[in-house]
Amino acid sequence: MICAIQAGTAGIRSRDATSLWVWSIRSKTEEKGAASLILRRRIFVTRRRRAVRLAFLHFDLCGGPWEKNRDNLLRGISAAAAQGADWVLTPEMALQGYHMATGGAPYTLAADDSEALRPFRQAARDYGVVIFFSCGSTEKDIPHNSCLIIDRAGDIIGRHHKIKVLAWPTENWAVAGDTAENLRPVTVDGVKTGLLICADAYFDEYGAGLGKHEPDLVVLPVAWPPHGCGGPPENAWRRCSIASGAPVVVVNQTGHSGMDCREAESAIVFGTDVVCAYAGPEAILLYDYKVGGSLPEMFNVCPWRGAPQPKERTS
Repeated sequence: MICAIQAGTAGIRSRDATSLWVWSIRSKTEEKGAASLILRRRIFVTRRRRAVRLAFLHFDLCGGPWEKNRDNLLRGISAAAAQGADWVLTPEMALQGYHMATGGAPYTLAADDSEALRPFRQAARDYGVVIFFSCGSTEKDIPHNSCLIIDRAGDIIGRHHKIKVLAWPTENWAVAGDTAENLRPVTVDGVKTGLLICADAYFDEYGAGLGKHEPDLVVLPVAWPPHGCGGPPENAWRRCSIASGAPVVVVNQTGHSGMDCREAESAIVFGTDVVCAYAGPEAILLYDYKVGGSLPEMFNVCPWRGAPQPKERTS
């Protein structure tokens, strides 16, 4: 017989964990049948939240520069956490900007232990959020267009390198990621989460590769204008959802630095349905997702004023 006795909140590492002492009761015949409580071990039991609050950073990031993007993203993560976000989602190439390689300026790729990535790993710890961090990265000195999953301890627990790297100046610096056969979801807060990036969604085999492992949802960071070269992006997102068998969570960007994304949509897509979508000025989009539950039909839109403007110098 096993009974659990709550022992307070010491050692809690996140809002989703409760520290429990687990005791076992065994009968000791040699002690005349008296039961004794034997401390077995301390465990953390994860409670499935009623919903995971997603925060989309629907920001103007395409044109960089990376220092500006870094500061704006860190402010956005802080603001999202203040709104109760569990996960913070960033669009494709959020750190450096999708057009980082086209302007001739030097750029920095983020290695796991780099100075470029360190403040975001610290932010995950400070604010107790999981960050889906999209950036140009290096792994074993190989450059990739990536999305990294940073957990609440600041550890990188998953990553996806874009597979369908386009032969454009915006992307041809990157090496393609793994094959469809090797795609696997990452379990985050009990949610089996697939990762793809932008043009990966064009190709059914990538969604189907994840679908073999029955993900609960697929996170899709993009830099995708409303009229892409392959037709309306919603068609690709629908196919990706059908192939994977899961809702597709599209986190897009806005602005017109580099390319015109002022009407680009962030969206939730399930099967043939665009469940909800947002296009417009910079905003943090909040969405409460529950595995197996009904999908809310709108975002909670929190307008964003962007990075602070420099103050005018006074004489």
